[in-house]
Amino acid sequence: AAYVYKCTESDDCVIHRSPAWYSVDRGPKTMQPEGLRGENLSARISFITASADFIDDMRAIMGNVGITINGFLSPSLGEQLLCTAVKDRDDGCIFIDCGMYNTEFSVLKGDAMVYHAVLPFGGNNITADLADRLEIRYDEAELLKRSATVGEGINEMIRPPESRDKEGRRIRYKPEIICNMITVSLEELCEYLKRTLFDAKG
Repeated sequence: AAYVYKCTESDDCVIHRSPAWYSVDRGPKTMQPEGLRGENLSARISFITASADFIDDMRAIMGNVGITINGFLSPSLGEQLLCTAVKDRDDGCIFIDCGMYNTEFSVLKGDAMVYHAVLPFGGNNITADLADRLEIRYDEAELLKRSATVGEGINEMIRPPESRDKEGRRIRYKPEIICNMITVSLEELCEYLKRTLFDAKG
């Protein structure tokens, strides 16, 4: 369920709340506290907020086309709940969503997103690095990146794009060189992720 609470124009609104775990009398953490006996119930609850201006704007925009918004849900949390089995959430799941300009790092525990960070590194960085190092156009670098397969013991290119130099001669890229360039960029992303994981554990 989605929850929207009253808020002033200067406040963020709570749009969703969900539990990571419950504990009765500091006992084992559980998502099913029903039926347990004790004096004290504690819990870790995740609250997701959105700006009041955003909520007002979205309701106005949708209202103009006859659509009523009953509630809001973070797309990151929605993706996590959709892609995981309930039994896996108790142990905790880490999500890494690499987009064009940013990479989202989030942790799911129970039904709650207990950590979320946006890293300033995405697929665009890899393409830009290729274009800069090879001195080619961005669109050529993007096609080149998409043709490469990089992994443990795997460096290959599948149907690389045809590129030509200023004299019209075809350029033949060596897979190991292109994949190594991509690996260097990916290692930079991994450093971001390592630091973020350390922050999340803290």
